[in-house]
Amino acid sequence: MKMYIHTAPARYDLTDAGRRPLGKIRRGLWHKQTLRLYGADGRLLLTVWPEREGACFTEGGPAVSYAPFRRQPARFALRPPKAASAGFASPWGEFTLLQGEKREFTLLQDGKEVGGIRHMLAADKELSLTLPEGDEPAVILCGLVFSIAWLMLHDDDYEIV
Repeated sequence: MKMYIHTAPARYDLTDAGRRPLGKIRRGLWHKQTLRLYGADGRLLLTVWPEREGACFTEGGPAVSYAPFRRQPARFALRPPKAASAGFASPWGEFTLLQGEKREFTLLQDGKEVGGIRHMLAADKELSLTLPEGDEPAVILCGLVFSIAWLMLHDDDYEIV
């Protein structure tokens, strides 16, 4: 299944190949960089936020899961180490998200590639998955993968005070 993520002010719109809306990811503007995934019907499906050296997420309830980032040393001395990978568990299994040198992302399950994100730095991003079936589970997994990838992408950004 291919999904497309379109950038809008303070949110990302998830659509299928026919531009049918599947959900929205809203960014928190203050304090933490919280990302909230809403379904096409407006229900909150997932919340993802940065925590320590990784990302935490919850699917509508109080249970919280943690996806730690594994770091790769920077080539340039003044740049912080980048988040190279993150492992996380979901109702569909254990996944590993890898960040490539050109900021593309690959999703692995049991060492096999099951998806990825292309054009992560562009306004329109392409996310592909080979699982799960059904719109809502696919939207939840795509939202989770995109949110963790977004936090990994911005993990090594400089904060100017």
